[in-house]
Amino acid sequence: MLNDDLECVDETCLAFHTGVPKATFCVLLYGDYADLARRCLESVREFVPRDEYRLRIGMNACAEETVVYVDRLSREMPLDLLIRSDENLHKYPMMRKLFWDKEFATDWVVWLDDDAHSVSHDWWRCLWPTLAARSADAAGQLWWKTWEPGQWDYVTGRKWFRGVPPMQHCRYKQAGVSFMTGSYWVVRTDCLRLLDWPDRDLLTRGDKILCEAMRQQGWRYVKYDRGMKVNDAPTRTVWMAEPGSTITMK
Repeated sequence: MLNDDLECVDETCLAFHTGVPKATFCVLLYGDYADLARRCLESVREFVPRDEYRLRIGMNACAEETVVYVDRLSREMPLDLLIRSDENLHKYPMMRKLFWDKEFATDWVVWLDDDAHSVSHDWWRCLWPTLAARSADAAGQLWWKTWEPGQWDYVTGRKWFRGVPPMQHCRYKQAGVSFMTGSYWVVRTDCLRLLDWPDRDLLTRGDKILCEAMRQQGWRYVKYDRGMKVNDAPTRTVWMAEPGSTITMK
């Protein structure tokens, strides 16, 4: 379900931080982009208390500089899982390995592409009261995109499809979906497990599919982009239309 944004009340944040790991970060690194890898992972180290998360890293065809950096990082802090592939497995096959090669020990999963990075302590501090206040199953930066030819047919053929008709844009009357951009999201582990996510035949562009799968189950995902930036690296191309802060659907 699409939900409006909610600003957390700062004084409530500390009650949610108990020094127990709440989430497993799964970070995807790719190619010859060591600067992005460092920016992403060092932002986690800077803004998230170490005792409150576990860390998994997937490396798709990474260059030597990135490999050296991750080797050093793994010596400085224990990793929950590290998967390296000399070939580019593509995003969703690597995601599946990060998710299911080892069972999760946390109730939440945070996904980060290497071009996502936190810029504020508020992102982590206020994430948890926001999720709790909205009884949310997921959070991220929300975008709107119409369905491309064949994509809705893909949706209706999935085992998680429950017969819910597609969203309609309130202005343009086009079928599509409001979805969490795939560079960054937070989702309950149980949701991913029940969906057996990601679908085994996905290679790329599964962010719309994930949110449609959640919408089909009646699960709630909310806009939450406080203190997190995505798709701001000059080496990456943003293929999506402009993001919408709040999309009113009917």
